[in-house]
Amino acid sequence: MEFTMFEKLQQLPLFQGLSINELSFLLERVKLNFNQHAANTIIASQDDCCDKLIYILNGKVCTEHHNANNKFIITEYLDAPHVIEPYNMFGMSQHYSHTYRFVTEGSTFSIDKRVFCDILMNINIIKMNMLNMICYKLQMATNDLRAKEASGIEEKIKRFLKAYITRPTGKKVIMVKMEDFAVILNESRLGVSKALNMMESKGIIMLKRREIYIPEIKYLLNYNVND
Repeated sequence: MEFTMFEKLQQLPLFQGLSINELSFLLERVKLNFNQHAANTIIASQDDCCDKLIYILNGKVCTEHHNANNKFIITEYLDAPHVIEPYNMFGMSQHYSHTYRFVTEGSTFSIDKRVFCDILMNINIIKMNMLNMICYKLQMATNDLRAKEASGIEEKIKRFLKAYITRPTGKKVIMVKMEDFAVILNESRLGVSKALNMMESKGIIMLKRREIYIPEIKYLLNYNVND
């Protein structure tokens, strides 16, 4: 394994704080399953069992979330490095909440859950990094729940997106009928259409038939109708 690979591993949240020597010692004891993938390869599918830790090392990836009654699909586009839902290896529902697919060629490595628990979680730095990832996810969800009730359609749209996206940055696409989106937000179709058209006039989104294209979601999340 080249030195640059060790540097890449050090950039990943789970291994941050480990030295090159510590990583080298660890990799002598733990088998990391490295794989190269062609474009359009599915890495993990929504509702599959989350029985391993998967890191995307290189390439561009899109994720899709289909809601239970197929009223909407949210697609995100992510750049490596990225870890796939480490928090879903544990807890009441141990399944992926999104489907992950390579848009370009890319590479991953995975660690079996049993190996992760038996070996990696006995290393204090890795244990703390894992706890930090889980706590961050929990705290973000708790903050959203405790936030004041959405006062307008724009705020409801933001809250809806925060509930489903994996990262608060990057390109997102929502496939949804306007009447279904209005029902989801508990607003009138006309009101939702007006709010979205205002966002489009600001250059925050682009509207197509049954599609809301968001080139950079951080601008939408920071959008204030009164500005």
